[in-house]
Amino acid sequence: MGFVSELDEVVFMLATQGFAGQPCEEAADLVLTTTYSVPQRKMRATKIIMLVALFAGMVGGWSVVYHNQVSGKYLCKTILVQMGDDLRPELASFSGLYDLETSGAGPYVTYVERRASGKTKFGYCEDLEAWTLYWGVDSDDDDDNSNETTTFSSEKSSGNPCEWAAMSSATSSFDMLTTAGDTWYVQKDSRIVVLDPFLMRCHDCTADGDDECNGRGTCSNAVCTCQTGYYGIRCEFEEPCPSLVMDSRTQGFLGTRPWSTSFERLQVPIPADGTNTTALGDNSTTVTAMMNVDTYHRPVYFNSSSKDLIFFTGRRWVVTTGGLLFKEFQTITNSTNDIKLALATYFHDIFHAYWANYSVAFISEPVDFATPNDANSPLGLQFYIATAKKSLQQLEVQAPDSLESGANLLCGICNNDTNPCLYDGVCLDGGACHCSLMSSGQLCEVPPVGNGYCNSFFNRPLFGYDGGYVL
Repeated sequence: MGFVSELDEVVFMLATQGFAGQPCEEAADLVLTTTYSVPQRKMRATKIIMLVALFAGMVGGWSVVYHNQVSGKYLCKTILVQMGDDLRPELASFSGLYDLETSGAGPYVTYVERRASGKTKFGYCEDLEAWTLYWGVDSDDDDDNSNETTTFSSEKSSGNPCEWAAMSSATSSFDMLTTAGDTWYVQKDSRIVVLDPFLMRCHDCTADGDDECNGRGTCSNAVCTCQTGYYGIRCEFEEPCPSLVMDSRTQGFLGTRPWSTSFERLQVPIPADGTNTTALGDNSTTVTAMMNVDTYHRPVYFNSSSKDLIFFTGRRWVVTTGGLLFKEFQTITNSTNDIKLALATYFHDIFHAYWANYSVAFISEPVDFATPNDANSPLGLQFYIATAKKSLQQLEVQAPDSLESGANLLCGICNNDTNPCLYDGVCLDGGACHCSLMSSGQLCEVPPVGNGYCNSFFNRPLFGYDGGYVL
């Protein structure tokens, strides 16, 4: 029998020896001699019931954990991805947001690209023991919106993650974000090479959402709605410049045709209540608001006279003209006489930098997240001539050539603090510069030299001695 402490045991033994008196001795003897019968069958049944209950509890808990794992409850709901394009120019077009798909079977989830109707996915290939980027549908399922001469090894993929375009290092983790810091690979000319740069991070909104938007907006579905004056997927930028102009000190975009020297941010009218954003314009509705047109969370710029365009394709800005946006855009254009509405519908509903059929003339240097080039517009970026097509039927994403275009874009709206007029120019109320020293250009950026007026500031080698002769 058990005792509470050693002292209790000693007292009990003394009582059995009569040292505590006869009543205590009799009580101690009664405790020693009394027995209780316990039916063995009842004891065995109790043990079995307890074991079954314990096992059921363990299986139930495991089932809940497994269900939550398969449904992605413990995983990030939206991820942000940016991929390099130095080896494969088309890869950057798959940069952007990917949403968790919970309808799949098995322990590994998939992430579906938010744009282009989810044609592209991230999933796990058990044969490769790696996470991969792959096509979620067969490229023949939608010929009108597919790149007919795709160069990926997964050209005929029917949703098999083992037919991959990019692949992570080997892992068995159920959470794809664990590979964010690992090496990812891509196929190049039958070789498997390192994909660099590669960025992947969780892009969920919290219940409060303001922190994700830098205190400048509210977050919903992983994207911020920014306060007036701010812009970006996380309101990380100020509002983009509404008007781009060519730096008059450069030759601009040189090609087989004259290219525009000014571009306006593309806007279209929408109803004031915010409805009808898919149709992007309805002449039967009173319109009192304008919507800015974006692609890949960057603004689209347009010149109404020449139909020239500047827009973002996932990692680089490109310059093209409306005549080089084929198929889908031409179909939309045929249904409306408003070129801006046609462009807005194209970029809002259809455009994907890989799946769409288009051609470009100039391509900027790369714009990677959290780098000095990461900005809300193409201001100050170096542009290159796009590689020439090998044939008229070639539809792959073009890469930048080694030839620099020499063009440099400026913001055409002056601001005394952020975008001042140069060479003592005066910024007028309308945002235009008055060039006071006979300089020229939208921001007075062209120095007043060689104009017959001698200014000691320009009488130096940098400015050719103000147009004079060096002896």
